[in-house]
Parts: sequence; C-alpha cells; structure tokens
Amino acid sequence: MAEPLPDLIEEIVADNGVDDFQAVAEQLLPAEDVEIATLLESLPVEERMSLWEVLPDVRKIDVLVEMRSDPREVLISATPDDKWSAILLGIDAEDLLELMDSLPSKLLELAIQALDEQQQAYFRD
Repeated sequence: MAEPLPDLIEEIVADNGVDDFQAVAEQLLPAEDVEIATLLESLPVEERMSLWEVLPDVRKIDVLVEMRSDPREVLISATPDDKWSAILLGIDAEDLLELMDSLPSKLLELAIQALDEQQQAYFRD
C-alpha cells in the first residue's frame, strides 16, 4: 500500500476530509483485506459508508470477514439489496460460515444460493 494506514485514516478524518473516495479505494487495491477492514472500522460511519460504496464488489466479502461484528453489521444493513448479488458472487462456504450470524435471513438465503453444489453441501454439514 502506497500510504501507511494511519496516515490514510488521518487524511480521511481530517477537517477537510476526502472528496474523492474512489481515489482512496484505488490506493487500497494492493492492501490486504485485514488492512481495509481495519481502516473501515476506524472511520466515522459516514466516511465508512462512502468508502464501502466505492470498494470493488469482489473485495467486499473478504473485507467483511475480517471486520468485527458491529461495524460489519452497519455496512451490511446499509448496503442496498440490489447490490448483494454482485457482492455475493464467488462467496465460499467458509466465508459464509464466518458471516452468517451478521446476515439477515434473506441475505443468508441469497448467499447460500450463490454457493455451488459442493460449497452448499460443505456449508450445510
């Protein structure tokens, strides 16, 4: 990651804040999922949501898995229903097992449907 995590957090929460969360998301592309989760957890809710919205969908499940339950649940509940099909694409049973207590029942069912047959069997066992 080009900019150290504490510096990036400070930049985002500074008085003038960040105008371009897309640019921040691009800076985070090489970051580990746990680093992104830590960053999101450390941000005020409004900034957390802004960054979450522009984070690539393919990264979101892995980032959610790394987050603590309270901030994770805030992101889950604030994400529009029509976004979840893309976010859940490629989820595996292990990730779903990590997230199932945070997912509302309708999202849990959608996630189970997104699993292939082998992963569904693993999840149900």
